[in-house]
Amino acid sequence: MTIIDAMPLLAPHGRIRAAINLGNPLLAWRLSDGGLDGLSVRIAREIAEILGVGLRLIAVEHARHSFERLRDGDADVGFLAIDPLRAEYLAFSDPYVTIHGGFLVPDGSSLQTAEDVDQASIRIAASHGSAYGLHLQRVVTSATIVETASFEESLTLLRRGEVDVAAGITEAFPQNATGAWRTLEGTFLQIRQAVCVRIERAAAIAFLNDYLSARPTVSNEMHQDKA
Repeated sequence: MTIIDAMPLLAPHGRIRAAINLGNPLLAWRLSDGGLDGLSVRIAREIAEILGVGLRLIAVEHARHSFERLRDGDADVGFLAIDPLRAEYLAFSDPYVTIHGGFLVPDGSSLQTAEDVDQASIRIAASHGSAYGLHLQRVVTSATIVETASFEESLTLLRRGEVDVAAGITEAFPQNATGAWRTLEGTFLQIRQAVCVRIERAAAIAFLNDYLSARPTVSNEMHQDKA
């Protein structure tokens, strides 16, 4: 697909409106001056530069808000994990990075691996609308899922003993200097992060895939401060 063909799909209003999810601190964050940075921000800027159009960054706090912006036509481009429920409304590029879903437990928990979690007595806190939360809703058969507003709320419930497990992005788990919790061995999900557009604009995916295939490796662009 040529730039001329991609422009009306990715920038129908003369500029790209990009939804940036600040809920994933590995891929986007706010700078001290109020600006935005991170891998998803850089990709959005590069796409706009290639097309020769302006860019409006729309910062949101959670993945579900990015999804809603795209679904409702309030954003042209987003950065979300590939998920079959989202695919009813959105078209996804090839993944530009893969991260992992994992579990935190209190240090004294008897659980040892991710495979141990799906038991009738276990309560799992998972952020509502997150890729890992959507996945757990589909695959968990015995444990109880407690939906939270954010990973931070999940961690708070874990600290209070109101849940047994907190689900989240393994690479973004906070450092635990006090020994209050630990990460279970293994992961339960590969989270394939992609650029996405409304499904009616799926033709733009060919352009996005060409761009991503030519882009250098991204592992060194993820946020290294997990505190």
